[in-house]
Amino acid sequence: MREPEQPSLNLDEPVSDLADPNAELNDETLPQPVKSEREKKTSAVNQVPVASVVVLHLMSKKGEHFAGDQLLESLLSQGLRYGSMKIFHRHTGEDGSGPVIYSVANSVNPGVFDLNGMDQLVTPGISFFFAMEDVDNPAGALESLLVTAKRIAKDLNGELKDESRSALTKQTEDHYRQRIADFGRAQLSGIE
Repeated sequence: MREPEQPSLNLDEPVSDLADPNAELNDETLPQPVKSEREKKTSAVNQVPVASVVVLHLMSKKGEHFAGDQLLESLLSQGLRYGSMKIFHRHTGEDGSGPVIYSVANSVNPGVFDLNGMDQLVTPGISFFFAMEDVDNPAGALESLLVTAKRIAKDLNGELKDESRSALTKQTEDHYRQRIADFGRAQLSGIE
């Protein structure tokens, strides 16, 4: 397998230690799923608070990386489909139909995957994410995301991390659930 040309990427260092600060995909630069006209109008009026975006990272172990061909196989086996913005999405339909539940981006900017070059890709990690206001059932989206992320972590021998790249724990999972519950209550009461 040929290494891709990534001049600032040193796979022996954690992503946060990359020489080029722009080489890391952070939570605020994650690609967002394509929205319907109704959703565009709603979000133009109500700007999305950053806290409404749920992010989970799957990182390779220190000094290692994920090979693109293995990553592709694992993503597809978990029902993710390559789609808009050159990233992977989990849809409500098993066949890739219906609305997007959550998406998966490359942790290295610009966050995309070249489907034709997956056999040459190496990456230190991937990021799972969704915006709570973009899904009908944020709690269900989180549970689906967690199941998939854990399976892919096992497949690739990776480490799950929270949005701040700390180890994902049961307490962190409960914190995500609480954030979603709080978001739901705020939406019902009209509080932003």
